[in-house]
Amino acid sequence: MSYDNKNIEINNKEGDAIITNNKNVIIGVFTADCVPVILIDEVKKVLATVHSGWRGTFESITLKTIEKMKKDYNCESKNIKAYIGPHIRSCCYEVSEELKHKFIKKKKDINEKYLFNGRNLNLELCIVNDLRNSGLLENNINTLGLCTYCNNDIKLYSYRKSNGDYGRMFAFGILE
Repeated sequence: MSYDNKNIEINNKEGDAIITNNKNVIIGVFTADCVPVILIDEVKKVLATVHSGWRGTFESITLKTIEKMKKDYNCESKNIKAYIGPHIRSCCYEVSEELKHKFIKKKKDINEKYLFNGRNLNLELCIVNDLRNSGLLENNINTLGLCTYCNNDIKLYSYRKSNGDYGRMFAFGILE
């Protein structure tokens, strides 16, 4: 989904990614275990925020967002920087056998021993793989390395840890 000043009907709509080149407009995503990804092209002045849960990661939403940035805003991979925020990491993210096999089948270019530890899925590895496949430079891929489930140093919201009563974090950006 793209936002511009003329597209007022986008306000309060839901989606898993949003892109803008408008200045002084805050865009962001709410997460509570899913992966927040912020993409910015400081040359073309384009910003995107992505909510990548297991479905979005499975369908390569981050890669699709970068493709849209390139197509609609003339961004170049070499200029895009990616920031991956706190999310449930492979240390704590166990999935069903069925979902494990779906990921193995779909993400054939990722070595299974890195993608899974038992049934624990590495969502970040899938996203980083998509970032690399889109042409992002390695030094433009940044991650905080924080697990929302097991981190005890700072308060992070985790849907799985909360037993149904949970808050959410807001990852956002603004172009000035």
